[in-house]
Order: sequence, then structure tokens, then C-alpha cells
Amino acid sequence: MIRASRPGHPEPQSLDEIHDWNEGVHEAISFQRTRVLQAFNGGGVVPARFVGMTLDDLESYIESLRKEVDWLTVFNFVASVEASIRMDFDRRITARRKDPLSRSYRKWLKGLSPRKKKRLSLDEGGILEIVKVHADRGLRALIGSFRECLPARHWVGHGRYWNRPERMDRLTPGIVLARCRDLLDAWPD
Repeated sequence: MIRASRPGHPEPQSLDEIHDWNEGVHEAISFQRTRVLQAFNGGGVVPARFVGMTLDDLESYIESLRKEVDWLTVFNFVASVEASIRMDFDRRITARRKDPLSRSYRKWLKGLSPRKKKRLSLDEGGILEIVKVHADRGLRALIGSFRECLPARHWVGHGRYWNRPERMDRLTPGIVLARCRDLLDAWPD
């Protein structure tokens, strides 16, 4: 489902929207592969980008497309959860809720410099650390699992100008989706 954009309002993607996008793009890649293979076998015109490719070249190219889509999906899953966490933080601060987590958020925010208030830290020394203080053992473990996804998100989101994180290839969209859903399901009300 595509939502209408409203200027000045948040537009976070849901995990389901991201998952659906991933599946749709993978289907399109498979369809493209099938059409190119048919063309290679005399069933049509080979698109210009594939002219001169061997079958191995085509398979390598298709695999690189799939990997790229998966990396972008991992990035979007993690960014979506980050948006949800930040929106929850804003809601708690704005509503001046009285629960212990909201009070800790306000106390932490009060101690930050004006510069840091403009760009609140999510991870170390930030929102996730505050939540961990108020979390049970299960939520702390889920936060830890989610944190393992952050280097992949940063690597993709910042242009990949450093070496790929070691765990990147083990963080499939399915694994990251499960971690993201589990964290959001356990997030304090």
C-alpha cells in the first residue's frame, strides 16, 4: 500500500511494506533473468546491457542485483525501526508521560548540549542505552540482537566507503526482519 505524502509529516515505511518491496524486486529480477535467457536461446532480442555476456556473466550480474536488493532491504528494515524508536521517544517527551522510561528520557535530554539535542544518539550512550536500563532480560537481548544490525545499516547508508562489516553476509533480510519485528513487539508501551 502506498500512502499519500504530506509535507512536514513523518513517512516511515512499515516492515511489511519493505518486505513486500523486497519480494517484488526479486520477482522482477527473476523475470528479467528468464527473459534474457530466452533471448540468449534465440527467443527474442537481447537487451543492450546483456549483449556480449556469457551465461556465467549473466548469473553473476543477477546475483549482484539480488545481493544489492537484500542490502538495501536490510538498511530499510533497520532504518524503519530506528524511525519507530525515535517517534516513540518524541511522543514520550512531548506528552510528558510519567512512566520511568519517559522520565529517564527527559532527564537524559536535559543533560545534552544544544548540538547533541539536534542529533540524538540511538546507540551507544543514546536511546537504546536508556531503554536497556528499564528493560527486562528479554528486551535487553533483543536490543543486543538489533544492535548487531546497525553496522550493516551504517555501511549502506553512508556510501560503503569503508570495508564491509564482517557479519554483513550473515544478516539476511529474513534474519533482520525477525530481529526488527521481535524488538518492536517487545518495545515498552
